[in-house]
Amino acid sequence: MSGHFLLLNLKTQELNDIKRAWTAPNVKQPQLSPVQHQNVGWNATSRNTLKQAQTEQGIKNRDGLPPHIYLDFGVNEINDSAVQYVLSNSIDNGWVTRLQKPPNMGLKEITVNARNEWNQNRKAQAFIKQLKENGATLEIYYLDGAEIK
Repeated sequence: MSGHFLLLNLKTQELNDIKRAWTAPNVKQPQLSPVQHQNVGWNATSRNTLKQAQTEQGIKNRDGLPPHIYLDFGVNEINDSAVQYVLSNSIDNGWVTRLQKPPNMGLKEITVNARNEWNQNRKAQAFIKQLKENGATLEIYYLDGAEIK
């Protein structure tokens, strides 16, 4: 499994804000997955694999990545207030500004429309288009700066 976007660190307050922004009738809240790769653990090798995954060279497979979680946003599960929330987090080091999509990490492909926005460095618009067209998943390795265990 992999996410569409890498968000190395998510703050608890940001997670709570996301949940609040997605509170509306007929809109499902994003779901956190169980911890993945717990068997790998955090060690010098897995930390190096994560670091290498973020480079142009990337990694050959995802097996050595350290523990992480996914925040899964369902397909088209977004309303106007959530769109505004995403846009407001695309400035001043909001979580949207910290989204990454390393080319050789093995992340899921995003839709053509989302890719076009991403290539123009329009992260919020890319995330929104991906979510609306095919769902979006964030891959997270740190919560409040602490390694996911």
